Amino acid sequence: MGAIGKRFLNVLTLLCTAYLLVLLFIILTGGVSNWYVFIGTNFGALVVGYSTIVGVNYIVFGKLTLWHKNVRTT
Repeated sequence: MGAIGKRFLNVLTLLCTAYLLVLLFIILTGGVSNWYVFIGTNFGALVVGYSTIVGVNYIVFGKLTLWHKNVRTT
């Protein structure tokens, strides 16, 4: 069960990072009409997402990390 949980958290980290890259692309191309709403909602969701991943990793696996390097399936 531990290996499945680590892989799931790695997938969530990849999804949050992809979301961050899309937001940075939108910022760089100038596709934002209201900066306060855009930054408040989107980057707030990213902070919650990354914080949740780190919190679950600390509670379940005992270390503060965003990525598990060695996921064993044995």
